[in-house]
Amino acid sequence: MVFCCLLFLGCAKEEKKSEIISDNSCLQEAIDNGKVFYEGERKMLWGGDNPDWHFDITGWSLRECRLHFGFGREVFDALIDPQYKTVEEEIDRYEPSDQFVIVLTSDKPKVYYIPLLSHHEVINENIDGTPVMVVYCSLADLAAVYNRRYCDTTFTFALSGYTYYDPGIWDGADAFVLWDRETESLWWPLIDEAVSGDMNGVSMKKYKQNFWWRITWGEILKDYPDALVLATGQTMNPPDDWPHYGDVNCN
Repeated sequence: MVFCCLLFLGCAKEEKKSEIISDNSCLQEAIDNGKVFYEGERKMLWGGDNPDWHFDITGWSLRECRLHFGFGREVFDALIDPQYKTVEEEIDRYEPSDQFVIVLTSDKPKVYYIPLLSHHEVINENIDGTPVMVVYCSLADLAAVYNRRYCDTTFTFALSGYTYYDPGIWDGADAFVLWDRETESLWWPLIDEAVSGDMNGVSMKKYKQNFWWRITWGEILKDYPDALVLATGQTMNPPDDWPHYGDVNCN
């Protein structure tokens, strides 16, 4: 019996040792690829050519070698003042089978062409006084609408330039990693959670789920002819200084 216990403990120690080695190897791979570096004791994730754009990922909950890409955090035009056109203005632009996301409002519904959503990936919007973001990730085929209000603060979201995968989540699908401009925390929608920074561990809140869904252009023409359609050709020029609240605590 004693021998069996010692054998079990020995195996457990070996297994733990392997995990530690694997984690160290994972981190070293990301360092070798230029994605991760250290500033003193802070672990940093490369965020772009501007040295102020890097993300502090000290104590985060992801594994560095599962990150893909690294385009920089201002590459995608995550809209902050989205503009719309009427269905009548856009009636000849789309085919009846084209896919959209619709969000109901107390006035006119708003609809988002999925390939256009894929271009921006994040639309910061307000629906009936509630700050929300409409998102689409083509790699995971993830379309969702999230609340942007956390800890009595309205957050502004954008793309980190990275995607992340976990073999045990969504069958290992890659999905974008978001960041908020107020605390510079990172968020991973496949687990609906912030994974770094001041908001680490805070759950992402989906907007009223019976108020948004996927829909075709043909269905929009039939059932929602008064809808507002996200306009094409929009860009987002980030302000020089975003509000940085820091130390936001939801507890």
